[in-house]
Amino acid sequence: IGIWGFEKGQTRSLYLGWIFNSGAGATIRSYLQYIVLLFGLNGIFYVGIRFYLLSAGFLLVVFLIYSIRKKDWEALLTMLFMECMPWTLVLVTGKVPLYRSCQYIPVLVGMAGGILLQMVDDRKYRLHTNGSVCGKIKAAEVIQAIAIVALGLIIYTQSFDSNRWYYLDYLKYQDDVKTCDGIYKELKAGYDLSKPVVFLGMRENPTEVTRQTQAAYDSKEYALFKWFADRMIEPSILEPYMNDDGYKYGQSAASSTLAWALSSFGDGDVELHNFMRLLGYDLVQGDVDIVAAAIEETNANPIPSWPQAGSILETNDFIIVNINGR
Repeated sequence: IGIWGFEKGQTRSLYLGWIFNSGAGATIRSYLQYIVLLFGLNGIFYVGIRFYLLSAGFLLVVFLIYSIRKKDWEALLTMLFMECMPWTLVLVTGKVPLYRSCQYIPVLVGMAGGILLQMVDDRKYRLHTNGSVCGKIKAAEVIQAIAIVALGLIIYTQSFDSNRWYYLDYLKYQDDVKTCDGIYKELKAGYDLSKPVVFLGMRENPTEVTRQTQAAYDSKEYALFKWFADRMIEPSILEPYMNDDGYKYGQSAASSTLAWALSSFGDGDVELHNFMRLLGYDLVQGDVDIVAAAIEETNANPIPSWPQAGSILETNDFIIVNINGR
């Protein structure tokens, strides 16, 4: 409930109420475009979404054939309902889900893989043919072998892509630790650490991480994506994902952890202080009034980004660290 934004004392009917407001039709259209973009077109770049689309299509075909043969459409309708049901949460919450909250995607992919494996292993699903390919080897056995190899390649591709995202998280973590180490050493060397320390700014990811979470504008994949996006998605929806160097299709892995720590839950730099304490650096944390004063101070007198000279400003009441940029 917390992930979707529900608060104590609020009900689902309150969230459904937005459907009856003026302009709800335009809002629903924008949500549909976000779903098509994030869980459709992004499959051109993102292996996880690509397998989700392939699995959904495969299951629909399997259940369609089953329903036709058995003359029982309940199975097909059940599968359609199962695939569409998660998207009804958009109507309840008024939000398009993030990748990290879509646990039904791996469930659907696993279901498709399990059914495919069962079809390969179970004799009653095999191709019935008396023909042979070479000597005593039957065509059905060749097809089964090809299917098994295909399943192995699918599992390998998924594992490889998952490890790639884990590696990007590792790179981010190492960069975050290096940044926090450097900041603490500088603070300890020349500043009064009895004063509250306020962190401000939006830290960016290392170049290596950014490059692997977006598609270059001159790539073939982006050209294909653009052809569909120009016809299906409004420019205002695409704009937040367009960087100087490419289209950003990654979400959590594409976002800096330190930037998240300064913007999550509306708590200012609370999570960044928690991260510093995790690393063994127990700095004094400022309250809401001190954070507001620090923001006012930097608005009046901007300071450069760390690690440039002057990126740490000490006042009579607190210390400001600007971690914006790289």
